[in-house]
Amino acid sequence: MAYLITQFGVAALVAMAIAIFYAMSINDPHQVALKVQVAAIIPSTLAAELACAFVIFRMTKRSFPGSWRTGAFQPLGWASAPSRYMSASAALGLALALAYVILVSHVPPRLNQLGPLAQAAALPGFSRLGWSLLAVALAPPVEEFLFRGVLFQGLARSWGVGWSAAVVTILFVAVHLPEVVHYWPAIAAVGLVALATILVRLSTGSLAPAVAIHVAYNLGLVFVVYRAA
Repeated sequence: MAYLITQFGVAALVAMAIAIFYAMSINDPHQVALKVQVAAIIPSTLAAELACAFVIFRMTKRSFPGSWRTGAFQPLGWASAPSRYMSASAALGLALALAYVILVSHVPPRLNQLGPLAQAAALPGFSRLGWSLLAVALAPPVEEFLFRGVLFQGLARSWGVGWSAAVVTILFVAVHLPEVVHYWPAIAAVGLVALATILVRLSTGSLAPAVAIHVAYNLGLVFVVYRAA
């Protein structure tokens, strides 16, 4: 809940600031709305993700006192993994991205099926660059720490590993629904990434391979978007 409240609250504040800026410089309300829709999505999402990372980390430190450098977060999967696991996980992430791209080429989305971040990725300049930064550098570590780390470990204590893994996977897909809900290949891709990351978390006991899958998958999509552009 703290993640969602922080995400929506910070994003709304940044979008409001951008809207006020354009309202002061443009007299046409319709033009203001169009400008804000294009200009606000990436800055507001980046700011929200950074704020979420801070909030999650601070809240987790209260539940797991001690230094994370010396193993306080180890129950959450904050541990290294053998290089062979990391390489295999990265390869799996790229394979999932390739499979999704092939599916998209056979079932291309209509414009109204694209989520706001996908539409931002289609724009040149800062929008595409900011989307790439979010996809590769911010979202994977933050989301893996939250879903496959904190939530998985906490729910596993109460409900067991199997139920915890299922609930965390469903929650991960649900959080991404606003972006993918109108395009079923995207829903399937998010579900496969969620399944792959929880499986490697279970098999290795570390979040690092899950982050590797997530980063490699998103990096594959970023590469394809830039090549297509």
